[in-house]
Amino acid sequence: MRKQQLNSIIGRAKLAPDFIVYQFGKVGSKSIVSGLDKALNIHTLYYGQVPCYPNFAAINSSLHRKLYIRLLLAARRTAVRARKPKIIVGVRDPLARNISMYFHQLQAFLFSYTSGFPYGPRRANRTDAERNSSFLVTAFLETFDHRYPVDWFDNEFRKVTGIDIYAQHLDLAKGWDTFSAQGYDVFLYKFEHLGELSEPLSDFCHTSVTLGRENRAEDKWYSELSR
Repeated sequence: MRKQQLNSIIGRAKLAPDFIVYQFGKVGSKSIVSGLDKALNIHTLYYGQVPCYPNFAAINSSLHRKLYIRLLLAARRTAVRARKPKIIVGVRDPLARNISMYFHQLQAFLFSYTSGFPYGPRRANRTDAERNSSFLVTAFLETFDHRYPVDWFDNEFRKVTGIDIYAQHLDLAKGWDTFSAQGYDVFLYKFEHLGELSEPLSDFCHTSVTLGRENRAEDKWYSELSR
């Protein structure tokens, strides 16, 4: 591993952010990060626990890259636990979220379905790959981790923070709520109320937060395809 990369890892461990937007993806995290200075957007702090594993496996195939990612994630976990930044985390209807994530990483999931990468033998052949929506549905059903957003709070959030989100007494009728546990201040919101969060987020962060609409499915090339 290069000295520059080691210095980068060490630096990230020391310079923990004031806020982390820590969530399972496709719940408006980029909209929040774009409106909040000194915030870090994180989906996972554990190796391989990513929203799209086929894409992750393809990018991080070399031993050198695997080592770098593992050390970087360990450094980030250390920084989060030591600094205890304010945490902003979102929830969303699991099926709607999964469909959005599937089309966001469609190329990776279709490649995984037709080739079997990185799981094993090829799952489909050319006769299966009909050029219609049924092929997309089959690939979604067979390659996507449908439990990812359901299990994320136990497999990811609780392991890092020690917080059992399901044990908190929350009132999300207004679209958001806050609580403190294990030394962390947490802002939990519903994706469906994202456009209403500028004021409560500003109060929570003690700084002005102006939310835009970033990374929206309706603005992507696949918008018509995913409907």
